[in-house]
Amino acid sequence: MPIPRALSICRTVIDDAYPDWLLHFVSSGARDYTFADASQLWTSGYDMPSKAFMDSIEELWEQISPLFKQLHCHVRAKLSQTYGKKAVPVGMDSVSWRSC
Repeated sequence: MPIPRALSICRTVIDDAYPDWLLHFVSSGARDYTFADASQLWTSGYDMPSKAFMDSIEELWEQISPLFKQLHCHVRAKLSQTYGKKAVPVGMDSVSWRSC
């Protein structure tokens, strides 16, 4: 899963988990401190610019994503052994799990 897709999934989870007023509050607070958005504020505490930080995260993701996919496939196989192919628990039958 490429980082932009992962970030969009995180965005969806965040949008679902937090009310709009809270996201607006956090973003306006970040703008009060001259940041474009909350993500720049959150990544500003590291010893590199936000762009470099995101680039390093992208590089790290490219390195660990094969292991992450193998782990997903292993867990999927074990779940299939335990529950059968058609009775995988709810939440474990997403698109990423079916790619194994």
